Amino acid sequence: MDTATALDLALAHGYGKGGGTRQQQLNTQGEHGMFVVIYTPGPARQTGKAATEQSFFREHVGYMQQVFAARQLLMGGPFLDIQSGLGILDVEGEAQAREIVAHDPAVLARVFEPHLHPWHAYFNQYQARSTQSGS
Repeated sequence: MDTATALDLALAHGYGKGGGTRQQQLNTQGEHGMFVVIYTPGPARQTGKAATEQSFFREHVGYMQQVFAARQLLMGGPFLDIQSGLGILDVEGEAQAREIVAHDPAVLARVFEPHLHPWHAYFNQYQARSTQSGS
């Protein structure tokens, strides 16, 4: 599929126009579904050290492993530059996504700064739990 066709398809489904299905609108409003969290360097980050060398990195990884085991984190990890990272959450809503991020030890220590975004995975080979229930 070329870029123009993908864009036409997305617009036909209401993206960028405030339309779309009820599920698409709910995901955009953050009521339930998938969220992306992008971790960037926080104010307590030690200059000159990669993310993997920062204080609270091990605690962050341990916490993310718990969230993954609970099936709330679909996938995540550092970008190849090892300066920041990304996680894809499949949760009940924005409040739960914010709670997960707020309890991250590296966020609490201000080593990482999270940027949370409601997300609709328009191109997706994985079925999110939040869309399996028909909600």
